[in-house]
Amino acid sequence: DNVQYGAHTGWTLPEGIKRNGAQGVMLNHAEHKLGAALPETVKRVRAVGLSFGLCADGIEELKSLIKFQPDWLAYEPPELIGNPDISVASAKPAVVQEAVKIAGEIPLLIGAGVHSPADIKTGKQLGAAGFLIASAVMKADQPIKKLTELVTAWTE
Repeated sequence: DNVQYGAHTGWTLPEGIKRNGAQGVMLNHAEHKLGAALPETVKRVRAVGLSFGLCADGIEELKSLIKFQPDWLAYEPPELIGNPDISVASAKPAVVQEAVKIAGEIPLLIGAGVHSPADIKTGKQLGAAGFLIASAVMKADQPIKKLTELVTAWTE
């Protein structure tokens, strides 16, 4: 977040992230849009030497984020976030392909509802360079097994 040291409980300082060993951050997720604070937050993240990715919830937002020259971009439609049955790869393949084209040389990750090896394989075929995955692993009865299953699908 674009805050300085001081009374900012609940906020995360780029300097603190770096000091604790992180190499990069994800900014502008649908669940934490930065709005007008995004340009200054990007400056702060760069100033402390963190790599960063920017999340977009649609094609127009994706186009607007390219100017920040992130290390990676992500497309994640909010209506599919946490969906245990439908993924972005199966629900919006044409949008994923368009997003890959728009991102150009910037690696594009996709997320929202990604929960199966089939989702990973489909996303990879559509041109995704990686995935944002949370609920599928965090809510799994055996999270390590689930993550291993998804990673294995990527490497096949």
